[in-house]
Amino acid sequence: MAELAGTYGNGRRMVQTFSSVLGIPISLGAIEKVIDRVTLAIDPHYTLIAKQARQAPVNYIDETLWYGENGLEWLWVMAREQVAFYMIHPRRSKEAFFDLIEDWSGLLVSDGYGVYQTWVNARQTCLAHLIRTARGLAARPQPELAACGAWALVEWQRLCQMAKAPPTGGEWQAWDARLCKLINQYHDRSDHAGRFARRLLREMDSLWVFLCHHGVEPTHNRS
Repeated sequence: MAELAGTYGNGRRMVQTFSSVLGIPISLGAIEKVIDRVTLAIDPHYTLIAKQARQAPVNYIDETLWYGENGLEWLWVMAREQVAFYMIHPRRSKEAFFDLIEDWSGLLVSDGYGVYQTWVNARQTCLAHLIRTARGLAARPQPELAACGAWALVEWQRLCQMAKAPPTGGEWQAWDARLCKLINQYHDRSDHAGRFARRLLREMDSLWVFLCHHGVEPTHNRS
C-alpha cells in the first residue's frame, strides 16, 4: 500500500480499489494508518540518506515533475555514488533547492537551470544537455543554425572524451581557441545560435570543471 501511494503516487481511493481487486476490503482510514506506519519505519533510513548526501564533496542534482495526490509537485534528487536522496516539494524554486541541500556546500553537477547557475561554489554544467542542444541546432533547416550546431556538437563530444583521455597543453589550447571562435562568431545573433553562444559565455567557468577535480563526471546523468 505504501509503495502504491508513495513511489507510484496513487491516491488513497486508487489504493483501495487495487486492494479490493486482490480481495482485501479496507477503509481509507486504515490505508492512511498503514502508510503512516511505513513512514515511521523508514524515516530513520531516509534521514541517514539525507545526512550522507549532504556530507558528500560532490553531488549530482536534478528535478522533475511529480504528479501527486494534491496536483503537480516536483521531485528533487541529490545523488552520488553511494546514495540518492529524494525530496518531493510543491515548488521548483531556489527555496526548494535549499530545502534539498540545507547546509551542503560542495561541488554541484547540474543542468543549466537558473537556480543552479547562481551556485557560489564550484559547478560542472551537464555537457549532455549542451550536446542535445547542439544536435537540435544541427538538425535545423536553416544553414547557419545547422552549421553552428554541427560545429558545437563536435566540440562538446571532444570535451566529453577528455574525461577519459586528458588533453595535452597544446590540445587544450586548440580546443579553447575553437570554442572562443564559435562564441564570437554567433554571439551577436538574435536567433537560437546566438542564444546558445551567449549561454556558453555565461557558463564558461562551469564547462570543464571535471578536468580539474578528480572523480567529477562531465554530465549529471547520475541524477
